[in-house]
Formats: sequence, structure tokens, C-alpha cells
Amino acid sequence: MSERVSFLHEMITMAAKVHGVTVADLQSDLRRGRLPYVRGAIGCVAHETHGYSYPEIGRALNKHHTTILLAVRRFVAKRDAEKNKATIGTGAVVVKMKGMKCQARL
Repeated sequence: MSERVSFLHEMITMAAKVHGVTVADLQSDLRRGRLPYVRGAIGCVAHETHGYSYPEIGRALNKHHTTILLAVRRFVAKRDAEKNKATIGTGAVVVKMKGMKCQARL
């Protein structure tokens, strides 16, 4: 296994641990709970931050690359929607910044 593939698998393992799911769950056909969100977060960070292609990410997660692409788009849409919400109780408003790259804690 190349160092590049090994790093991607390590990233997937860390994300699974942080989000309380298993790698097997992320690689399965399950679409319940937080699994699609975690897949999208992994895909977003791997693609935008580390330059992995969607086919590479798909192979690591046992998914078709278009499934990863859709998961990333949904992750970004949800993330951006949350950024645009007003923070209750503080009066602060988070504004979406143009050109912002994917950011997620894994």
C-alpha cells in the first residue's frame, strides 16, 4: 500500500473514531444516522485539503466516486447553512465567506 493510500485510510480511521462509527460502517451500504455526513466530511477534507480524487476516496470507502461527490456536496451545503444561521443568545451572526474551502474537524 502506498504512503498516499495509507494516509487516506488513516484519515478515515480517525474520522470514524471521532464520530463514534466504525470504518466498516463507513464502507458499508448503510445510509442511516451520521454516516453520510461523516463520509461527506472525509471526502471534503481529503479532496480539498489533500488533493485526493473522488475515485481514490471512493475506493477507500468502497463507494462509487459519484456517491462521494454527492456526499461532499451535501456536507458543504449543510455546513454552509449552519454558518448562515444566527447564533441564538449572543446576537452574533455568522456570514458565509465566498471562496471558503472545506473545513471539518476529523
